[in-house]
Amino acid sequence: MMKIVLAIDSFKGCLSSIEVEKAAREGILKIYPSAVVVSLPIADGGEGTLEAMLSVNEAIKTVSIVAHDPLMRPIETFYGMSPDGKIAILEMAKTCGLTLLSDTERNPLLTTSFGLGEQIADAIDKGCKQIIIAVGGSATNDAGIGMLQALGYRFYDKSGKPVANNAKALMQTEHIDLTFAKKFPLDCSITVAVDVANPLFGENGAAFVFAPQKGASPRMVENLDKALRHFAEIVAQCFGQDYSHLPGMGAAGGVGFALKSFMNANFESGIDLLLDYVNFDRLIIDSDLIITGEGAMDRQTLMGKVPFGIVKRSAAYRKDVIAIAGKVTDKSLLITNGFKDIFCINSPDVESTLALKADYAYGQVMKTVEKIMKSFRPHPVL
Repeated sequence: MMKIVLAIDSFKGCLSSIEVEKAAREGILKIYPSAVVVSLPIADGGEGTLEAMLSVNEAIKTVSIVAHDPLMRPIETFYGMSPDGKIAILEMAKTCGLTLLSDTERNPLLTTSFGLGEQIADAIDKGCKQIIIAVGGSATNDAGIGMLQALGYRFYDKSGKPVANNAKALMQTEHIDLTFAKKFPLDCSITVAVDVANPLFGENGAAFVFAPQKGASPRMVENLDKALRHFAEIVAQCFGQDYSHLPGMGAAGGVGFALKSFMNANFESGIDLLLDYVNFDRLIIDSDLIITGEGAMDRQTLMGKVPFGIVKRSAAYRKDVIAIAGKVTDKSLLITNGFKDIFCINSPDVESTLALKADYAYGQVMKTVEKIMKSFRPHPVL
């Protein structure tokens, strides 16, 4: 009997991972009604990571919390906790996500990671010994200064005045006070699930690569990069160690840097962490095909995104991986890096407003996967 594994990321602004895979499943069963279809809601360490973990483990508890959004407005949200209360699973996008803001509200000079600090503080207060933080999908570029202030760290300018809790404060910061910082139990560890390998600053850093999509103008990007450099220098003076150049420090607008510098956090690939959690390797051993994808696939897909993580894991078992996406560029480069094929669910002339409608996208996913299955032939068993 044919077995097909679905591990498709969300089509952001359109369909969740669960919805995309439901449509794909319908397309498969139209051609192969008796096929075994395994759906794995998936994410790369960004928004949707917590829901993906909850969907495969009903034992995870949800902990409700009132925190603050990127513009310091109160927000009701939640995080996950293991049944024994020892592991907390936090998703930064729940309090600091870009999707919490309208287009006109996006401004990485003003947004703050304060809400993530509130989540961390609550998990510590509840006695968690391991805190897993998925940091993708943020609206911030504040190097974690907001998060740190929520945890009791104090930052002052040259005149001794407290600075703000957003990116505007980075260039002004001249002194760090650790006196009132929340005490971490010695047996408490933090693991950061990241989907990028960018350093804190520079042409591949947080500002130049990610700030534009968060609402930054070209001039703002340059100023943010200078501010990140300055903040890194002040942090290095405080701790005698500079982590700013390491991969992942630019994650979530520099939150990765703050978590490493102030809390000695460990870093793991978000997609690898989730694949281990759902026992992906075991599930694909006897599969005939793996279908993955995301909203848009291009050369950035090769930088820690879900589809490439799926390809790398599947290669060890010599499994074919076909991808679907709402938009595809750099197709030849992607196929060179291990994809058997890549299919765009939309025609080149479709208007973006239509392509982003959930009902339309659902139908396109179903039709595209149906087309894939019509031409697919499983490898003969030797």
